[in-house]
Amino acid sequence: MEISPASAFSGLSKQLDLKITWDNEKTPAVYAPLADFFGYAFGSPSMQSLLLGSANDNNYCYFPMPFDKAAKVELIYRKPLTGVAAESKTIHAKIYYTITKRNPATEGKFYAHWFNDIKPATGKPHVYLDTKGKGHYVGTILQAQGLNPGMTIFFEGDDSTATDGIIRIHGTGSEDSFNGGWYALLDRWDTKMSLPLHGALDYSLPFARTGGYRLYLNDKLSFSNHIFHSIEHGPQGNAIPVDYTSVALYYSDTPPVDLTAPTNPLSQVYIPDTLIMYPQLMKFSFLDKMDVNPEGNGFTFTSVNDNRIAISLAEMPHGRYKLYADIETCPNGAEVSFWQRYTQLSDWMSVNSSKITAKKHAYLCDLTIDELKNTLSIVFKTKGDNNKLMLDRLIFEKQ
Repeated sequence: MEISPASAFSGLSKQLDLKITWDNEKTPAVYAPLADFFGYAFGSPSMQSLLLGSANDNNYCYFPMPFDKAAKVELIYRKPLTGVAAESKTIHAKIYYTITKRNPATEGKFYAHWFNDIKPATGKPHVYLDTKGKGHYVGTILQAQGLNPGMTIFFEGDDSTATDGIIRIHGTGSEDSFNGGWYALLDRWDTKMSLPLHGALDYSLPFARTGGYRLYLNDKLSFSNHIFHSIEHGPQGNAIPVDYTSVALYYSDTPPVDLTAPTNPLSQVYIPDTLIMYPQLMKFSFLDKMDVNPEGNGFTFTSVNDNRIAISLAEMPHGRYKLYADIETCPNGAEVSFWQRYTQLSDWMSVNSSKITAKKHAYLCDLTIDELKNTLSIVFKTKGDNNKLMLDRLIFEKQ
């Protein structure tokens, strides 16, 4: 099937649901926010896999969906939150079908288990699928949102799969389970990327979020009576607070017993109040020559003359913020101040000291981010060898 325009389903509320029922079964085979089913990342089209995703403003699903006597495909527009007006939508849908009958002996029916797990209990993993029957597992889509600002350490969790009571797979890390690796490094799981069978839905350090997908086609996970498929949130003890939204794709001879129906609270995209930028994934440019060296937890910038660093804030939500920084003072520290274009936002601050000293959450200034104010500049005032800034991270707190 194809459903367009894909842009009609974008947004933070995800109020349009896709519901599919085979042969008048009691439980729908698919019941999920349409954006999640087609691999959107936090409300925006993202996935472009071989069989499922969005491309050219069109949502597509080319998984075979065999049934016996009846198929019912519904779009459900949930009533919005109080005080929010429902936008008018014009939707085009195309269903491809064949009159070839399903062979129940060799073909299961297609099911998609949607699950939004907001702040799962400490010690318990996020469960993609836990169901009985005979069939095979063919795909995972996961949006992974950290609820603590900072690095995406929750993605250190392992996936684990048991079929018919036997552990078959215990992974080595969340991004590894999506055939990726080494997140938060340049060109290594640092943004969205789509390949035919796997990819990254998104990666944002400021938002502390990521996501991935994987289709299991030539390596499908077969089960004869039961499958349990899960992923941890955090490297130890499932202890990092998260909001995980997943879609598990599988074929089975047994319909699901129950499901979680989408609701406004469950489908709302989480926007944090505190956003953090780390130098390794900042987009910045320089006025003049600048030496940049990774050191410790951050970067050391060594300025030639009174240079400036312009940092893009295009990824940040618009609004008013208080800006803080984790920095380190040092014997060669310069004086610095923070600007937007030619408006000085902070006083001059010396980062010079007799020895390297960490300053955590140091207040810098207030600032506004909007369409016309979406950069931040660090201006240096150097004197001889006092020309360095050791920056670990910038912290933006929404007002």
